Amino acid sequence: ANIIRHARSKTKTPLWVNEGQILPGGGLIEAYEKIIRYLMENKAEPDGIGFMAHFKEGSLRSIDELWQTYNRFAKFGVPLQLTEFDIDTRNDQLQADYLRDVMTITFSHPSFDAIVMWGFWEGRHWRPNAALWRKDWSIKPAGKMWKELVFEKWWTSEECTTDASGSCEVSAFLGDYEIVVEHAGHTVTTKATVGKTGKTVTVKLRQESQ
Repeated sequence: ANIIRHARSKTKTPLWVNEGQILPGGGLIEAYEKIIRYLMENKAEPDGIGFMAHFKEGSLRSIDELWQTYNRFAKFGVPLQLTEFDIDTRNDQLQADYLRDVMTITFSHPSFDAIVMWGFWEGRHWRPNAALWRKDWSIKPAGKMWKELVFEKWWTSEECTTDASGSCEVSAFLGDYEIVVEHAGHTVTTKATVGKTGKTVTVKLRQESQ
Protein backbone atom coordinates (compact mmCIF):
# COMPACT_ATOMS: atom_id res chain seq x y z
CA ALA A 1 0.00 0.00 0.00
CA ASN A 2 2.85 2.39 0.83
CA ILE A 3 4.49 1.75 -2.54
CA ILE A 4 1.29 2.48 -4.46
CA ARG A 5 0.60 5.66 -2.49
CA HIS A 6 4.17 6.86 -3.06
CA ALA A 7 4.06 6.03 -6.77
CA ARG A 8 0.74 7.80 -7.17
CA SER A 9 2.21 10.95 -5.64
CA LYS A 10 4.93 10.96 -8.32
CA THR A 11 3.09 10.00 -11.50
CA LYS A 12 -0.27 10.05 -13.23
CA THR A 13 0.43 6.67 -14.84
CA PRO A 14 -2.33 4.16 -14.00
CA LEU A 15 -1.23 1.67 -11.36
CA TRP A 16 -2.59 -1.85 -11.67
CA VAL A 17 -2.24 -5.08 -9.74
CA ASN A 18 -1.52 -8.25 -11.72
CA GLU A 19 -1.51 -11.88 -10.62
CA GLY A 20 -1.52 -15.44 -11.96
CA GLN A 21 -3.29 -18.60 -10.78
CA ILE A 22 -6.56 -16.70 -10.57
CA LEU A 23 -8.13 -17.83 -13.84
CA PRO A 24 -5.98 -20.89 -14.67
CA GLY A 25 -6.65 -23.33 -11.86
CA GLY A 26 -8.34 -20.72 -9.68
CA GLY A 27 -6.24 -21.48 -6.62
CA LEU A 28 -5.45 -17.92 -5.51
CA ILE A 29 -8.81 -16.19 -5.97
CA GLU A 30 -9.46 -15.51 -2.30
CA ALA A 31 -5.87 -14.44 -1.64
CA TYR A 32 -6.01 -11.95 -4.55
CA GLU A 33 -9.31 -10.56 -3.30
CA LYS A 34 -7.79 -10.13 0.15
CA ILE A 35 -4.82 -8.17 -1.24
CA ILE A 36 -7.03 -5.87 -3.31
CA ARG A 37 -9.39 -5.29 -0.39
CA TYR A 38 -6.42 -4.44 1.84
CA LEU A 39 -5.13 -1.90 -0.70
CA MET A 40 -8.52 -0.24 -0.97
CA GLU A 41 -8.93 -0.06 2.79
CA ASN A 42 -5.54 1.64 3.04
CA LYS A 43 -6.07 4.38 0.44
CA ALA A 44 -4.07 2.54 -2.22
CA GLU A 45 -6.85 1.54 -4.58
CA PRO A 46 -5.44 0.10 -7.82
CA ASP A 47 -6.55 1.67 -11.09
CA GLY A 48 -7.25 -1.76 -12.50
CA ILE A 49 -7.02 -5.49 -11.86
CA GLY A 50 -5.02 -7.74 -14.18
CA PHE A 51 -5.07 -11.49 -14.67
CA MET A 52 -2.14 -13.48 -16.03
CA ALA A 53 -4.14 -16.01 -18.05
CA HIS A 54 -1.54 -18.65 -18.92
CA PHE A 55 -3.64 -21.76 -19.43
CA LYS A 56 -2.45 -25.35 -19.80
CA GLU A 57 -4.58 -28.41 -20.47
CA GLY A 58 -4.57 -29.24 -16.77
CA SER A 59 -5.64 -25.75 -15.67
CA LEU A 60 -8.55 -25.04 -18.03
CA ARG A 61 -11.70 -23.90 -16.27
CA SER A 62 -15.27 -23.87 -17.48
CA ILE A 63 -16.68 -20.70 -18.97
CA ASP A 64 -19.23 -20.54 -16.16
CA GLU A 65 -16.41 -20.62 -13.60
CA LEU A 66 -14.55 -17.84 -15.39
CA TRP A 67 -17.69 -15.69 -15.53
CA GLN A 68 -18.25 -16.15 -11.81
CA THR A 69 -14.64 -15.14 -11.15
CA TYR A 70 -15.01 -12.07 -13.38
CA ASN A 71 -18.07 -11.00 -11.41
CA ARG A 72 -16.26 -11.43 -8.09
CA PHE A 73 -13.53 -9.01 -9.11
CA ALA A 74 -15.87 -6.66 -10.97
CA LYS A 75 -17.39 -5.81 -7.58
CA PHE A 76 -14.25 -3.80 -6.78
CA GLY A 77 -15.42 -1.23 -9.32
CA VAL A 78 -12.21 -0.83 -11.37
CA PRO A 79 -11.40 -2.04 -14.92
CA LEU A 80 -10.27 -5.63 -15.50
CA GLN A 81 -7.85 -6.99 -18.10
CA LEU A 82 -6.45 -10.26 -19.35
CA THR A 83 -2.88 -9.02 -19.26
CA GLU A 84 -1.15 -12.22 -20.42
CA PHE A 85 -3.30 -14.66 -22.39
CA ASP A 86 -2.16 -17.88 -23.99
CA ILE A 87 -3.13 -21.57 -24.09
CA ASP A 88 -0.32 -24.13 -23.93
CA THR A 89 -1.40 -27.36 -25.62
CA ARG A 90 -0.41 -29.62 -28.52
CA ASN A 91 -4.10 -30.03 -29.35
CA ASP A 92 -4.65 -27.37 -32.01
CA GLN A 93 -8.43 -27.67 -32.02
CA LEU A 94 -8.66 -27.45 -28.24
CA GLN A 95 -6.51 -24.32 -28.33
CA ALA A 96 -8.74 -22.71 -30.96
CA ASP A 97 -11.99 -23.63 -29.20
CA TYR A 98 -10.85 -22.47 -25.77
CA LEU A 99 -9.40 -19.25 -27.19
CA ARG A 100 -12.78 -18.56 -28.81
CA ASP A 101 -14.67 -19.22 -25.58
CA VAL A 102 -12.36 -17.22 -23.29
CA MET A 103 -12.09 -14.24 -25.64
CA THR A 104 -15.85 -14.18 -26.23
CA ILE A 105 -16.82 -14.25 -22.56
CA THR A 106 -14.12 -11.69 -21.70
CA PHE A 107 -15.13 -9.37 -24.54
CA SER A 108 -18.75 -9.58 -23.41
CA HIS A 109 -18.08 -8.69 -19.76
CA PRO A 110 -18.68 -4.96 -19.11
CA SER A 111 -15.77 -4.64 -16.66
CA PHE A 112 -13.06 -5.80 -19.09
CA ASP A 113 -11.30 -3.26 -21.28
CA ALA A 114 -8.47 -5.31 -22.84
CA ILE A 115 -7.21 -8.75 -23.81
CA VAL A 116 -3.43 -8.89 -24.25
CA MET A 117 -2.07 -11.91 -26.13
CA TRP A 118 1.21 -13.11 -24.60
CA GLY A 119 3.07 -13.72 -27.82
CA PHE A 120 1.93 -15.01 -31.20
CA TRP A 121 4.86 -16.62 -33.09
CA GLU A 122 6.31 -20.01 -32.16
CA GLY A 123 9.84 -18.81 -32.87
CA ARG A 124 9.69 -16.21 -30.09
CA HIS A 125 7.10 -17.60 -27.68
CA TRP A 126 7.98 -18.54 -24.10
CA ARG A 127 5.65 -21.54 -24.53
CA PRO A 128 5.98 -22.54 -28.21
CA ASN A 129 2.86 -24.71 -28.23
CA ALA A 130 0.82 -21.68 -27.13
CA ALA A 131 1.70 -19.66 -30.25
CA LEU A 132 -0.89 -18.70 -32.86
CA TRP A 133 1.55 -18.95 -35.79
CA ARG A 134 4.01 -21.82 -36.27
CA LYS A 135 7.72 -21.24 -36.72
CA ASP A 136 7.32 -21.39 -40.52
CA TRP A 137 4.63 -18.68 -40.19
CA SER A 138 1.79 -21.00 -41.12
CA ILE A 139 -1.24 -20.03 -39.08
CA LYS A 140 -2.74 -22.42 -36.54
CA PRO A 141 -6.49 -22.88 -35.99
CA ALA A 142 -6.23 -20.65 -32.91
CA GLY A 143 -4.67 -17.90 -35.01
CA LYS A 144 -7.49 -18.17 -37.53
CA MET A 145 -10.00 -17.96 -34.70
CA TRP A 146 -8.28 -14.87 -33.25
CA LYS A 147 -8.39 -13.15 -36.66
CA GLU A 148 -12.04 -14.11 -37.17
CA LEU A 149 -13.07 -12.66 -33.81
CA VAL A 150 -11.01 -9.46 -33.95
CA PHE A 151 -11.20 -8.55 -37.63
CA GLU A 152 -14.62 -9.95 -38.56
CA LYS A 153 -17.06 -10.52 -35.72
CA TRP A 154 -15.92 -7.59 -33.57
CA TRP A 155 -14.96 -5.23 -36.39
CA THR A 156 -17.43 -2.55 -37.47
CA SER A 157 -17.53 -1.57 -41.14
CA GLU A 158 -20.84 0.06 -42.00
CA GLU A 159 -22.34 2.16 -44.78
CA CYS A 160 -25.48 4.24 -44.42
CA THR A 161 -27.38 7.04 -46.13
CA THR A 162 -28.39 10.09 -44.12
CA ASP A 163 -32.02 11.06 -43.71
CA ALA A 164 -33.57 14.40 -44.68
CA SER A 165 -31.98 16.07 -41.66
CA GLY A 166 -28.53 14.82 -42.58
CA SER A 167 -28.36 12.27 -39.75
CA CYS A 168 -27.28 8.66 -39.80
CA GLU A 169 -27.06 6.22 -36.89
CA VAL A 170 -25.13 2.95 -36.73
CA SER A 171 -24.32 0.40 -34.05
CA ALA A 172 -20.57 0.03 -33.55
CA PHE A 173 -18.14 -1.74 -31.27
CA LEU A 174 -16.05 0.41 -28.95
CA GLY A 175 -12.85 1.73 -30.49
CA ASP A 176 -11.27 4.15 -32.95
CA TYR A 177 -12.92 4.82 -36.29
CA GLU A 178 -12.33 6.56 -39.58
CA ILE A 179 -15.53 8.10 -40.95
CA VAL A 180 -15.79 8.95 -44.64
CA VAL A 181 -18.67 11.17 -45.79
CA GLU A 182 -19.44 11.62 -49.47
CA HIS A 183 -21.89 14.12 -50.96
CA ALA A 184 -22.25 15.76 -54.35
CA GLY A 185 -18.77 14.74 -55.42
CA HIS A 186 -17.10 15.93 -52.22
CA THR A 187 -15.48 13.65 -49.65
CA VAL A 188 -14.68 14.49 -46.03
CA THR A 189 -12.79 12.12 -43.73
CA THR A 190 -12.69 12.42 -39.97
CA LYS A 191 -11.76 10.24 -37.01
CA ALA A 192 -13.69 9.45 -33.85
CA THR A 193 -13.48 7.21 -30.79
CA VAL A 194 -16.59 5.35 -29.68
CA GLY A 195 -16.83 4.79 -25.92
CA LYS A 196 -19.36 3.07 -23.69
CA THR A 197 -21.72 6.05 -23.82
CA GLY A 198 -21.70 6.22 -27.60
CA LYS A 199 -20.50 9.04 -29.80
CA THR A 200 -22.08 11.82 -31.83
CA VAL A 201 -19.94 13.07 -34.71
CA THR A 202 -20.75 16.19 -36.71
CA VAL A 203 -19.19 16.44 -40.16
CA LYS A 204 -19.41 19.71 -42.06
CA LEU A 205 -19.50 19.53 -45.83
CA ARG A 206 -18.53 22.34 -48.16
CA GLN A 207 -21.59 24.23 -49.32
CA GLU A 208 -22.07 24.78 -53.02
CA SER A 209 -22.12 28.44 -54.04
CA GLN A 210 -25.47 29.65 -55.34
